Formats: sequence, C-alpha cells, structure tokens
Amino acid sequence: MAEIRDYSVTADDNNAASPNGMANGCAPSTVNDTWREGIARMKRWYEDCQGAKTTTGSSNAYLLAASRVVTSYAAGDAYMFKANHTNTSAGSTLNVDSVGAKAIVTPTGAAIAAGSITSGGVYLVAYEASADKFMLIGGSHSGGDNPFIYNSSPTLTLENSTSEDTSGGRESQVVFKGLQSGSEESTLVKITASHEGTSDDQKGQLVIGVNDGDDNDAPTTAVTVASTKNVTFAGNVESPELNLKNPTSEDTSGGRESQVVFKGLQSGGEESTLVKIQASHEGTSDDEKGQLIVGVNDGDDGSSPTTAVTIASTGNTTLAKNLTLASDAAVLGFGADSDVTITHVADTGVTLSAGDNDTILQLDSNNDDAGAAPKLILNRTSASPADNDDGGAVEWHMENDNDQQFIAASIKVDATDVSDGSEQGMLTVKHCEAGTEDTASMYVGHINGKVYIYNDTADLETLRLRQDNASCTNYGVVMIHDGAGTAGYFYTAGAATALYGYCGAAHYGVRGYSIGSYGGYFSSASGFGRGSYHVGSGSKYFIASYSSTYGAYSNGSYFSSTNTYTGSDARLKDVTSQITTSDGILAKVNSLKPIMYTWKLNSDGYVKDASPECGFLAQEVKEVFPDLIHEVEVPDCSDELHDNGRDTKTLNEELGTTYGMSYEKLSVYLAAALQEASKKIDALEARIAALES
Repeated sequence: MAEIRDYSVTADDNNAASPNGMANGCAPSTVNDTWREGIARMKRWYEDCQGAKTTTGSSNAYLLAASRVVTSYAAGDAYMFKANHTNTSAGSTLNVDSVGAKAIVTPTGAAIAAGSITSGGVYLVAYEASADKFMLIGGSHSGGDNPFIYNSSPTLTLENSTSEDTSGGRESQVVFKGLQSGSEESTLVKITASHEGTSDDQKGQLVIGVNDGDDNDAPTTAVTVASTKNVTFAGNVESPELNLKNPTSEDTSGGRESQVVFKGLQSGGEESTLVKIQASHEGTSDDEKGQLIVGVNDGDDGSSPTTAVTIASTGNTTLAKNLTLASDAAVLGFGADSDVTITHVADTGVTLSAGDNDTILQLDSNNDDAGAAPKLILNRTSASPADNDDGGAVEWHMENDNDQQFIAASIKVDATDVSDGSEQGMLTVKHCEAGTEDTASMYVGHINGKVYIYNDTADLETLRLRQDNASCTNYGVVMIHDGAGTAGYFYTAGAATALYGYCGAAHYGVRGYSIGSYGGYFSSASGFGRGSYHVGSGSKYFIASYSSTYGAYSNGSYFSSTNTYTGSDARLKDVTSQITTSDGILAKVNSLKPIMYTWKLNSDGYVKDASPECGFLAQEVKEVFPDLIHEVEVPDCSDELHDNGRDTKTLNEELGTTYGMSYEKLSVYLAAALQEASKKIDALEARIAALES
C-alpha cells in the first residue's frame, strides 16, 4: 500500500490509477475513492507525527507501531512518539513496524546519552538515509547560540511538572555538553536542583556535578548545597558560559541583579522555589563590583530561599552554616603559595602545617569582662560513657638521630568515674625515658593522691624542688592542710630513710612545731636508740626508746615491755580534794556490771578464736564514773596512703569515734569503796560485840 510519501510534488505526476492517483479521463465513480484514500493517508501521517503513539520495548530499544504502512525507511521519514521508558545508556535504537532497529543520534551524529529520552516524554525523530540512523530533533540536543535573556529583571525558570515528595524529586537540570575531537558527545557539568527529603514541604537542594574524565552522562558530585544552608565541596566546578544581562542602569546594593531560579511541584501540586542563584551589584558606587548569593529553601521559605553562600567582591566567601570537605585527603590552603595548610587525615582529624616555617596556633580574645578567655576545650561526647574513658591527649612528637618519630612527652586525661554526682577526672603526664615512650611521671586526681608523682628509676630522685636564689630566706617547700589530717606523710618500704633532713649551717635538720599538740611524731619498729624526741609548748613531752629499761618516757610516766608506771610524784602534784568514805563510792561500785566478752568481728580488737576477757561496757561506766570514760576519734587507715593491705574500713573506722576507759583510775575508786566497806564492817563488828556482852 502506498502512503503520502509516495505522492509527487508535481500534480500531473499523480496520475496513477485510483485510488493511488487520478488518471486523465478517469471514471467519475473513481473520484470518491481517490479522495478518500488521500484523506486517510494524511490522517495516518498526522497520527505518526503528532505524538499520539506510545512505544514499547525496554532498556535502550524502542519499538513503534506506525499508523502508516511502513515497509522501508526513506530519507526524511518523521515519527513523533511518546516514550514508554527512559533510555539507560548510550546506543538507543528505534524499530518501526519491525523494519529494522536504527540508532537514535543527536544532530551531530553522536549517540544520545542515557536519560536523553525519559519515560512519558514526547520526541520527534527523522530518518537520515545517508547515515542509516534516526536523528533526535530538538530536546536537549538542539544547537544554537548561548541563551541570552535581556530585560529589566532577567530570570531563567525551570519548572518540573511532576507532583512528588521524593528525595531528589521535582528535579530541574542545566546540563552542559560538548564534543570531543572524535565528535563524541560528553556531559561536562550537570546542575540539578531538586527536593530534599520525603516530606510534603518546600525544602530544596542544589547539586553540581563535574565530569572527572570518565563519568559519561553522570558527572561526579562536586558541590552540594543542602536546605540547611550547609555546603559540601567534593571537587572543582567547571562550566561553559550562561549570560544573564540586566538592562537597568543603577548603582544600588543588590541592583543590576540576575537570577537562576530552580522550581518544582510538591505532591499536592504546590509550586515551590528550591534554589535561587542571584548575581548583583555590591555597594552603591558607580563601579563594577559584584556579589553572588546562593539561596536554598530550608522547608518553608516560599519564593525567597534563605541565603546559604555569599561571595563578595573582595573574594571573601561567607557560608551561612557548615562547610563539608568530602574528600578523605581534603586540604585548606592559606596564603598566596599555600604556605600554611590544614589537611584532613581520613577517619582521624586534621593536621596544621606551616611547612618549613614555625607552626603557630594562637588564640586571641579581646574580652574585657572577668570571664576566662580565650579557652581551648577538648570535648568528648559518648552515647555509652564508661569509667576510665580517655578524654583526650596533647602529645609532643619529635625525631631521633635516625630520622624516626617518637613521642617525647604527653598529657592525657581520663574520666576515672562517670557516675552522675560523683564524676572524677585524672590528668596524667608522661615522657619518653631511655627509649621507652609513655613513661608515667605524674598524676593529678589519682587514687593515691590529688597529685601523685611516680618514678620507677632506681638512681633518680622522684621529686626535686630547688630554690635557686641564695638570698631567699623563705621556705623551699610548704605543705598546708586546712583540715585535721596530716600535712605531710613519708614512707619507705625498704631499709632506707623515709624522711631525711639536712641543714648546711648551724640550724635544724628537721623541725616540727605545734600550737597545742605534737610537734612531730617518729617511731622505730626495732632496735635501741631514740626513735624520736619531741618537745611541745608545755603540752607534750615524749622520748621513744629512752633506755635499756624503759621503752619510752612522757610527762613523768615510764613505759616498758611489761609495765606502765604512771607519774605520781607528790612533788609534781597539787591536791584539789580528798575522796572520803562519806562520798557513797561503795554504792557506785556496787552498781557496776562486770562482764565477760569477746571483740566483734572486724573491730580493731578482734582476734580469731580468742578467749573471753573480763571488763566493763564504757557507756554503763560513764553513767557512774564519767571521768573514767573518754571519747576518742578513730584514725581512718583504710586508704592506700597507709599501705596496710586493705581497702575496707574496720568497725572502729566506720563508727568514727569510740569510748575508752581508764581501768587504772578505777582502782582509786575501788580503794575508796573498800575503805567505806571496811568502815561499815568495823561499825557492824562493834555493834555485834556490844550485843554479845
């Protein structure tokens, strides 16, 4: 069957027999058939060229069933169709009525790229007989000059007609392409504005992709501007020229503006402005200064996206929020020759370097108030904090004479206790000693003391403090304790001196002074000699290891391994009163309750399997003879400072204070009671004698 293409443009040549033409002198009965056939051919041609036909096929193959009868392709044959799918890569073909699949190319003869035909789009192709291919007419492959917009407020608007709330949906693109020397078409840059997230809102994002050499039609993302105004740079951006000219003559700030606006439709059909790029004049002078502002819709900006990036005429770039460098080896350079750099070390941190210059990190503050500034804060956050978490470190790295790096010294912080309300931190100072890194030398906040200096070297002092001014008459070391504890404690585990005092002149080697108690306390576990000698200001007088007979002497009292002799010299006493038989001492003694007892478990007096002892309960005796009872504060020796091999408190330590009783003084009251009882016995015996006589 012939089609409209088989007609001749010369009228006289269309003289074939009906219905393919009108021969001269044809019968009147054939006229209607000829006209009807001509009208049908025009209708079939119209349907093939007005986009009513939808292709079938998949991937890069398109199949079209034409209204015309197609048995071969002829030069100029045009078909307009609606695509049933998007082509996935270069090398797409069209096959009309199974005549044969022919490549679909651009006007330059290059294969169309992936995505050049999209599902639901309407496309016009024409058969190029010399190349035996279908040429895609129009679309993103048409030639022509650079776009040029000239009016009082030039705006280029790209609007996506699809209603959707998908991430990356409502997209509009500006694609920059070019031809390689072999006429291969390549996509150089692609700018895509689209919806961000999946909510029914106006949030937009801008993605700039740049081909890094082998990206084909999917350039690698170089810059991303999110709706939060965060800008992510992954590489450099290159593009051909797009001219927007504002014809208004003005010198206002923000005037002479030109804009590129990216819009899209939400799932409810609402039009939203995703991204706006505006170039305008900076300042009010009659000059050429320009500024560039990129605005990104953060979700509810309407047609005025919030400013995310501003580039001033000075070249300074202002980011409204975060800057992300996506490369694992990103470098920020400072200076004309990038003599100072900040380099990202993947999954680790950043390195500040000044090359061969002195690297200086300086924090300045012009704060005039009483606040502490500037501050350097090392902040570690954790979803599951635990005791002894490392809180950060400062390390000094140096090189040895073999060109090797070593850690010369470091300061590290640990959170030794992360419990709410009892948080505890510890600072550790370490150094490299004899080739060994991480040698601990000092702790602040250690369990052995607020400041704990550590040394495991046999021939070095642990701590040496020196006052190097010969004219100084003040103290070299001052230890102050504001409480009731010990200001200084010295201990040695070996056969050495725990505290050694030396004076290079005629003065004290060790001196102790107390306002109302011990000026010093010294003891010797074995051997003979003066373990210590103390003189208090009229308060205490004590000599340990006094002689071969007495172990100690204090205030007239003598102590040996078998006896205690309490000072009782009449020459040393002023008698204040006499205890007599009329004082009722006997009744008081009779009220005492002698007991047999053993010491409780975990008490200081506890001895396993010990036999019961005799004695009294201090609280009961206190009710009768209060002067025999004294409440004594118990020293807490359970911590590591006392190094006694335990970390739990005894019962005495838990009580804090305990009562003690002077049994030797009780003998005085017992003597008075005996005298009173003897007097009563004498009286009774006298009465009996009188009755018997």
